[in-house]
Amino acid sequence: MSDRPDEEDEGLAHPPEPETDEDSPRATGLWSRLQSTAQKVATGARSAASKAAQVTADVARETMTVAREGASESAAMARHTASHLGEVRDQTASAFAKVGKSVSETTIGIAQSASKTIAVASAEAVKALVNNVNEALPYIERAGYRVSEIELGLSVPPKVVMHLALDEEISGEMREALLKDCEGRWFTRQLIERLHNVRQIQRATQFVGMAFDEIEIEVALIPSVLLHYRKVHRTLRLEADTPLTDAVEAKEAAMPQAQASTESLPAAPAEAGSGDEP
Repeated sequence: MSDRPDEEDEGLAHPPEPETDEDSPRATGLWSRLQSTAQKVATGARSAASKAAQVTADVARETMTVAREGASESAAMARHTASHLGEVRDQTASAFAKVGKSVSETTIGIAQSASKTIAVASAEAVKALVNNVNEALPYIERAGYRVSEIELGLSVPPKVVMHLALDEEISGEMREALLKDCEGRWFTRQLIERLHNVRQIQRATQFVGMAFDEIEIEVALIPSVLLHYRKVHRTLRLEADTPLTDAVEAKEAAMPQAQASTESLPAAPAEAGSGDEP
């Protein structure tokens, strides 16, 4: 047998190997382009990083420069502001001192002027008040009152306090005639009418064991009237059944009459059979 079939078998069993892409011209060109692109990308990245670092460094340097300049300007502004505030403070203190001195002098002047004005006005008010009271005194006595005391209060405004005691009651006709005589004297007429009203209140007012004593009139911007009552018996202690003043006075007035009547009666004759035996 010949060796040819074996050779054929070997040719069938081991076919020829195909060419790889690496070995092909197309693959070699693509790989070269990829490598070139990668190198360009890497170079661009390095360049971009370098530029970014440079820009960052520049920005940092500029920021530091601006910060130093800002701090310097802020310090200068602070020094200027402090100096300016000191000047303003000094000027303000000087202005307030001048204003305070002016206000003090003005206040003292106003106070002195007001004091003089009040003194003059007070003296004039006292004169006017005293004239009115002097004009009213005769009419007060004609109204049945006796002026027992007068007090003059040297205040602002001044005031006069009159203490009146009731001497006698006057009739309605006398009162009307007295008021007619007071025409044109406003102060006197008002005082007489006030006394009449107070007298009516006094008649309707009674206190246990107390008797009406006097009227106190304070003549001022707003006149006031006080009614004085005094104890009928200063040493007698008031009890729950103590009668009113009018009853006490009536009882005291009746006691001398009853005693006089008892003394004027004849002595009763002695009863028969009385006395000593002869």
